[in-house]
Formats: sequence, C-alpha cells, structure tokens
Amino acid sequence: MFRLLTLAAVLTLAILAQAGFAQHEHDLHFGILGGRMAVVEPDTFEVPKVLYFDGENYLRDQGLDGVLVFLPGGGSYWQLKSFTWRQISITPGLTIGNWFGVGRPGFANLDDGANRHLHRLVSARQPGTYVFTSYLHSGRDHLGNPVPDSEPFTMIWVTARNNNNDAPAYAAVDLPLLRNLPDTPLFPLENGWAGVELSGLVVSAVFPSGFYAQTPGRTGGVFVQGGSGTAPGDRVTVRGWLSTRGSERVVLLNEPLEKTSSGAPPRPLSVRCSAVGGGRMGKYTPGTKDGKGISNTGLLIRVAGVLRSEGNRLYVDDGSAPVNDAASVRGLKVSTELLGSPVVFPPAGSFVVLTGVSGTEETSGGIIPVIRVRGQSDIVMP
Repeated sequence: MFRLLTLAAVLTLAILAQAGFAQHEHDLHFGILGGRMAVVEPDTFEVPKVLYFDGENYLRDQGLDGVLVFLPGGGSYWQLKSFTWRQISITPGLTIGNWFGVGRPGFANLDDGANRHLHRLVSARQPGTYVFTSYLHSGRDHLGNPVPDSEPFTMIWVTARNNNNDAPAYAAVDLPLLRNLPDTPLFPLENGWAGVELSGLVVSAVFPSGFYAQTPGRTGGVFVQGGSGTAPGDRVTVRGWLSTRGSERVVLLNEPLEKTSSGAPPRPLSVRCSAVGGGRMGKYTPGTKDGKGISNTGLLIRVAGVLRSEGNRLYVDDGSAPVNDAASVRGLKVSTELLGSPVVFPPAGSFVVLTGVSGTEETSGGIIPVIRVRGQSDIVMP
C-alpha cells in the first residue's frame, strides 16, 4: 500500500490538525455489509462536513481504504479485491481529486494493490453546500466472486461559514435530503461536522420547548427545539444540529431564529386516524408501527371521531385506527406532553374534532403515531 498526497492535501491536513481531529478519523472504508458492497466505516460518513478555507479555496482531505479481515491463524485479506466507485450526481463547483466533478471521468477503479491506502482532496472555490451521490459497482471479493452493487449513498460538504474555520457551519438542505441524513454526532466543531439549515418553512405550532414548521406545500414538517417569539404563519430559516425523536426529525436550534416574513397560518390536512404517521421516509427516518404510504409526520392535521380513554390516556376513534400501544382502546393517541398549560377535554364518548401536529411516540411495541394538540382551541365538539 502507499499514500498519494498532493501539496494541497498536506496543507489541508495541517488545517484539520488545527481543527482538532485525527488525520484518518473520517476515512471511508469500502467493504461488504449485508451481502453487498457498502461504506462500512465510519458510521458518520453521511454527516455533513466542513470544507476549510485556506485563504483561496475551501478544502478537505478525504482518505480512502478497504476493510481488512484478519485470520485467526495469522494473515489477512481485503474484503473487496476490486470495484468501481461511480458518480451519480455532484453539485457543480465541487471536485474530488482527479475523479469526480466537471471535466473529470466520474468514476474510479480501485483494487487491493496499489490503490490502498489513498487520499483525495475535496475542493470548492465558492461558498455553499455541495452534495455528492455515488455508488459502488462491478465488485469482486477476495476470492474473485462478484459482489452485488451498493445502494446509492450521499456525502455533503459545506464551506466554512464566513471563511471562519472555527465557527459552526450549516449545510443548506431540504426535508427530503434531511430525512436521509444521520443525527449530528457529539462535539461537531471538534470533529469537523456541520449542522443543517432549512429555509422557507412555515410555522404551524408553537410550544414552550420549540415549534413545528412545515413546507408551504404540506409535503413535510419538522420540530425545532428552542427559539422564541415566533407564531403560526411565520416564514423562517433555522440552523442547528440534527436529532431524532421517535420517527420525528428534530433540529436543535444553534443560531438565532431567522424570521423572513409573516403570513396566514397553514391549513390543517384532514386525514383518517389510520392514516396518521406512515411509512419510512428516508434512510434515517423510520416509519410508524404498521405505517404505510407517504408519512405526514410533522404536518398540521385534523381528525374527527369519538373520544376514548384508558387511565390518563386519551384516544380519538373514527373506526379506522387499530390498537397501537399498550392500551386496549382503539384509536389514535392524543398527546399533550408539549403543552405549557393544561387543556380540558369533553367526557369520553363525546364526538370531537381535533387539530394538531402529526407526531410520534416510542413505546415498547414500536413507534406509534399521535396527534399533538396545540391548545384549547384545537379541541372542538361540533
């Protein structure tokens, strides 16, 4: 094996050393996982990363390696003997070594000979967020047997904010891309990870601990933890660290909330109780228990049915929803956990119309859907 390092890569490694993390901590290790090719390590490889400013360009070194298997009696072998790494799409202006980007071939043939261990320079000239989607194909294992292609995987880089290598940076993403990103790991600044930035969202619900915001077209929503002074109908940009609660993605606000305009609050989407929640919406965004179809988690919704109760738990039943948690009561669970003050519900058996956010809770039986009412006005007896 040998290492191929350009002068620019050496300079980048010096920048990364100043940032405080090890040279090979973010190396991609290509191997076999679940019977097909994959990036086996690190498990943070899809977390957005910072491109550091060197006074002229934005740079980051990317190490590449294979998965080495050690035999009990001594000796070792690479899981993959050879494979091709192929570009699917790349944001214009980003280059990765002499392989990927405008004017480059868009693929690299790698084997277990001279092509391990390698370094390639990730580079951009202009500020911004850069997205690279690729996959592995034409693989052979250490015995020469074919290995199924990998799933597509995405890597994201964002340039240092205001050219300040010590300041938090945030990758501008939309909700579909956010659902396919892992949570931001601990100590992001020390490890060169970036947070996320979401723009153009409309606030739908405000609670003491944060607020929900959704796309104007009601294609998805997210909970933003933190922030104050906002109201339903505000158009906002949020920047922070990404987390997950149940099957809900959560942005932990790390910068002052940016309100771009105000307008009419979003209208709730009327759905059956059985349709609240839904299937998996991304690699890192699971669906609800027995959920099917497009998820409405995070959206403002409206349901109608008979109010049921068991102990201190409430459910709304329109005849469509099964028993979905430890209670024996059929229906959609009503959640008040985010409210700052109590609300009053009519007696069990009453017909009610409830407005609230489609949310989730984790139970011993799986992730279940709930409706999160925002206040007393969301509880109506027709």
